[in-house]
Amino acid sequence: MQQDNYSKELAHYFDMLRFSRKMTLEDLTHDIVSIRQFRRYIRGEYQMPQIVFNNLSIRLGFKPEHILLEFEALKLQETKKMNSLHNAVVNKDFNLAKSMILEIDENYIIEKNNLIMFKFSKLLINYYQKEISPENFVD
Repeated sequence: MQQDNYSKELAHYFDMLRFSRKMTLEDLTHDIVSIRQFRRYIRGEYQMPQIVFNNLSIRLGFKPEHILLEFEALKLQETKKMNSLHNAVVNKDFNLAKSMILEIDENYIIEKNNLIMFKFSKLLINYYQKEISPENFVD
């Protein structure tokens, strides 16, 4: 299952790179893999084969090994950001936490645990500021 998540995260990262380069999904996947299959990779239904990974990397203008290095660096940076956000919330520095939340696009959080941490931090702010009841917080 860990391998499936990694493949899903990589597909999501490819989609982020595609979007940042203003490419259509068709531009990225043409003659490499069908759009339908690429979406299956994003949903985590299938693992991305190495040849597809290599070809998508090249299509985006990267060497495959550089994609992996950048991907791992981005995940580490993302985790640090989520930890900083959570620390700001726990230390009740709500102004900092809210400004951090505004800078984070939930749709581009790569790692599942980071997404959970992000959502929990937002919920915790609401709880601390008494915007939700303890019962709703637990739910």
